[in-house]
Amino acid sequence: MIPLMQWDSPACLDVSIVLCTWNNAAQLDRMLTAMRDSNIPSGLKWELIVVNNNSTDHTKQIAAKHREYLPVVHVFEAEQGESPARNTGLRAAHGKLIISTDDDVRPDPQWIKQYWQAFCDQPENTFFGGLVRCEYDGPAPDPKLLQYAPASVRGTNFGGKARVLRKDESFIAPNWACPRAAFQQVGGYDTDLGLNPNLPYPRTGTETDMMRRLHDHGWQARYLPSASLTHLVASHKTSLKHIGSYRRAGGFYDQYLQLDHGVPRHTPPWMYREAVARLGRFMWDRLRGKPAYQSYINWQIMRGRFDALSWRRKTA
Repeated sequence: MIPLMQWDSPACLDVSIVLCTWNNAAQLDRMLTAMRDSNIPSGLKWELIVVNNNSTDHTKQIAAKHREYLPVVHVFEAEQGESPARNTGLRAAHGKLIISTDDDVRPDPQWIKQYWQAFCDQPENTFFGGLVRCEYDGPAPDPKLLQYAPASVRGTNFGGKARVLRKDESFIAPNWACPRAAFQQVGGYDTDLGLNPNLPYPRTGTETDMMRRLHDHGWQARYLPSASLTHLVASHKTSLKHIGSYRRAGGFYDQYLQLDHGVPRHTPPWMYREAVARLGRFMWDRLRGKPAYQSYINWQIMRGRFDALSWRRKTA
């Protein structure tokens, strides 16, 4: 159970943009520079919260540099991890609508305007998300590998028309918006999930878990293709190893959800059998000189399931 947010600030603004960053000052500088081109609706009261997640580079100086042009608020969060940082951003937010994004994006000029207009048109029981285009700083990844990549690497496009998403569809961290009232109802981000460089194995699922809880409380997800941005993907994120780490984290999240029903004292035998079968398939594909994308991904997903069981037993 995720406790309800304890808000530090009243809702006295229209929009809060929450951006979490960790040791990525150069990209942050480019993102904030792009934000200067935003088409801000007349009279809109807004803020741009930069959550500095224990960075050791010059993130603070970059945030200060852009205050001359943007309503930047710099907030420091010492606890490492995506979820603690996002919760800190929520607690600092003054807006009725909270837009989530990242430091490695380039929003379109109409981005804020499109979210605000959608919220004004449908302020209750709806959260929103937009199109994400990916731009690679190296060669474009192999299309056969890209089909296994997370949405943060291959982008999100649910079509050219606004629509309500199905429950098995979800937005991603760089581009979605949610009313403050929804967070007050369902609580903050689960700190057992999310990227964290201090953990021995990868974890994701932060937004997926949040949106699952929003759906459970009766909120619907509305896709806005006009609320679009470009996500700048570093070359190392298109490698098989990196994509495999995300799929491993996905396996962790799938098993994590099942642990709500109890933690087995011993790992079920079927998991060992399945792990051996998947590893064997991967090794066989490699011996035959095949790319082995699918078998490698399947093996990583299984590793994530074992990660979740090991973690839960240690923390129970």
